[in-house]
Amino acid sequence: MMLSEVIERELELTGGILFGRETIVYRGSYNGNNFLGKNSSDEEPDQRGYWPVERWILSLVEAQNPVKLTGEGLTKVQGYDFSFLDAVNACEERLLGTFRDSWPLIKVLDIGGKLTQTSFGTNEIPPIPAHIHAGCTKDRNNQISCGKAEAQFFPFIPKDSSPITRMGFKKEVSKEMLLEAMNEFGKSDALYNLMNEYEVKEGECWMVRPGFVHAPGPVLTIEIQRPQDDFNFLAWKLGERINADQLVSMKNDNQLRGLQNVEEFVDRCIDWEMNVDPKSETIWKTNKRVFKHTESFEMSKIFHDMFDGEEWLIKKGKNLYYENDCSPKGIGDFHNS
Repeated sequence: MMLSEVIERELELTGGILFGRETIVYRGSYNGNNFLGKNSSDEEPDQRGYWPVERWILSLVEAQNPVKLTGEGLTKVQGYDFSFLDAVNACEERLLGTFRDSWPLIKVLDIGGKLTQTSFGTNEIPPIPAHIHAGCTKDRNNQISCGKAEAQFFPFIPKDSSPITRMGFKKEVSKEMLLEAMNEFGKSDALYNLMNEYEVKEGECWMVRPGFVHAPGPVLTIEIQRPQDDFNFLAWKLGERINADQLVSMKNDNQLRGLQNVEEFVDRCIDWEMNVDPKSETIWKTNKRVFKHTESFEMSKIFHDMFDGEEWLIKKGKNLYYENDCSPKGIGDFHNS
């Protein structure tokens, strides 16, 4: 039986729904709080030294880790051995209509780890290392315009917690200061001290355009992004040092990734004006906005700018019935009970 026929049969059986298996992606650059799996600093990593810290939702994208596993990141269709990508390739119009180019990569990020002391005097749970999305740098062939845009939403903050997220640079930072800090990759925390710090609040969303430096804070995060997995780290894990015998390979694999040096990195990958703009917080950060409230549920807009997304909160003991229309832009029909 052809794959398209298998998919048609499955859609008939499920009433038009194609279910995906849970898709977990491992990373070696940060730890979690054991929300998505055994991923805290006390847990053992896999054979690559990576932990299960990201859940990808109906992904058409393969993870681009320095040490790759074939198919990592691609969602498998529930009950079958083929991937969602295989299914879309076989039945694109049936599954996504004309919206394949708009299909995003959605992630749940479990960011955390142990409290660590930094070289500039703070005690913090490390964020994801400071990084940039500026397109593929393999063979030095990147362009910021092809970089990954993303948005980060914080659905809840644990009690008695004040996590810090870092976005862009302090206004007094110069390119010379940045280059000096980037040359300390794996040897110091100097770069983090150049970045703006913001206390994460529940219900906030940050828009991260290509070329914007960010170190997402240690809190459960819902992330939506262009369907690609490009990244270049400016610095390594906060509070962690890389052994001298591994420094060159780690720098090449995680920072330069095909670029010649940090000077080329700064010149080609960083939108300087965006990163030192003192108005960044007012431009790129928003709060969720409630647009529908009933006795049964509350709906809020959580993403903005290049993305659109909603949070649906169904009250205890209540139900929400939703009938979809033919377009991802449509709001459908809602019924209370």
